[in-house]
Amino acid sequence: MHGSSQEPTTPEATAPAADGWRPRLRALWDSPRLPAVLIGLGIALRLVQYASRRSLWIDEAWLALNIINRSWGRLLLPLDFCQGSPIGFVLLAKAAVVAFGTGELALRLVPFLAGAFSVYAFWLLARGWLGRNAAIPALALFALLRFPVYYAAEVKPYSLDVLWTVVLYLLFTPVLNGETGLRRLLPLAAAGVVAVWFSYPASFVLPGAGMTLAVVLLLRRQWAGLARAAVMGGAWAVSFAACYLVNLRQLATNPSQQDFWQHAFVPLDSLGGTAGWLRKAFMGLFQRTLGLPTSAGAAVVAALLFAVGFGVMLRTDRRKLAALVAPGMLCFLAATLRMYPFRGRLLLFLVPGMLILIGAGAARIAAARSHRAMRLVGPLLLVMLFVPTAGSALAAALPPYGHEEIRPVIEHMREHRQPGDLVYVHWGAYPAFEYYRQTRGYDFELWEKGICSPRNPSAYVQQLQEAVTAHDVRRVWFLISHDRAHERAFFESALEEMGARHHRFRAEGASAYLFELDRTAP
Repeated sequence: MHGSSQEPTTPEATAPAADGWRPRLRALWDSPRLPAVLIGLGIALRLVQYASRRSLWIDEAWLALNIINRSWGRLLLPLDFCQGSPIGFVLLAKAAVVAFGTGELALRLVPFLAGAFSVYAFWLLARGWLGRNAAIPALALFALLRFPVYYAAEVKPYSLDVLWTVVLYLLFTPVLNGETGLRRLLPLAAAGVVAVWFSYPASFVLPGAGMTLAVVLLLRRQWAGLARAAVMGGAWAVSFAACYLVNLRQLATNPSQQDFWQHAFVPLDSLGGTAGWLRKAFMGLFQRTLGLPTSAGAAVVAALLFAVGFGVMLRTDRRKLAALVAPGMLCFLAATLRMYPFRGRLLLFLVPGMLILIGAGAARIAAARSHRAMRLVGPLLLVMLFVPTAGSALAAALPPYGHEEIRPVIEHMREHRQPGDLVYVHWGAYPAFEYYRQTRGYDFELWEKGICSPRNPSAYVQQLQEAVTAHDVRRVWFLISHDRAHERAFFESALEEMGARHHRFRAEGASAYLFELDRTAP
């Protein structure tokens, strides 16, 4: 060591220095604090999103109006505005509103708590199924990924879907390992009966993992355990049937939902169309569901590690692999039958299983030392996956993820309005406008709810002209959000023909325009 410090330019001198980072990296990797740091980071990122109190956007606002304005009993009936949400989630959100008020933090409390707790629960699952080394990269992704973080602060049940999936897999773990006594089956049976009322995708996780369990018990000739599992499955089926009659039936047969999600159903009109859809759907799992960055190739790397992890578990633990894959296959079958969309946020419940496979693949790549190429390619792939993912997550923390920041726009209009001003509320802005009008007491003397007519925009002008004439106003505020690409330009052009644009205020995803009308114009 002394000689190396005196001759730093020789190969012998530089070798220890070059190797110095490896022991430190190994010490960091082996540190018992690393899982706690990653868990804390995941919870902190979710807390930042939750505490930011971003404005409710259209989907949240529709559901929030149901939660706020309906009684407990009426929440059991089909929801207004073509909304569909598990009864258990809606009732929990109602309880939070009753306890803490009608603000954004109260409405998002249940998703946040579910998202925060799911980080720790996922670590327990990944460590139990993969071992520590493969569980660490899976946990890191779970902590950082965009959509698991984002949906932990949205008035939607997707964060709860993830938590229920993890909890059910945790309860399945000892049973898949052959422990089929009542002490193991009763908690799983009870959780399954309850889960379908809080999470629609539990209806895929339970039969998917349940069928895997049945095959395992059948091959082992554990007839007593198979009989108990059959009773458990019967209890799940009864609970699901009741949930379907009370809650799911109206959603499954809703033509508006079918039309909205038509591109998320498997097309069967041609072989080429189906193949193209499958390719996009597979990559969509990594881009739209996990929310991995696409510019740096992180989504492609994740897909590669997913495939490697699939191969690893196919050789090492087919029971758990089947339990992970079967729910996704059932979901795909439902999409083929046009019963459940296979896209984006509705597949967030697949994230835990996907990350377990990616973690297994990452560990296998990192451990590959047989070829010099793999010693170089393996670390490069991991860097391509984790660096942009971490950068995206940390960059989004300040500022937090935004969507349709309509609250500051409404507040700006309220501060700058004059008596007699008319507010024309674009149809896409109406749900959030109505939510804030009710909960914040924003009292606009004159306002008009815009019709929804994106295919016939001339109807907008007719409605606006009728409102201006009926109220005899000279100043019109135009509030717009969640608009189609052509609507904003059309409105601006039509209003400018009626008068001069006096003022404009913009926020992310929302805008307000003030026009002073020329009453002499035709």
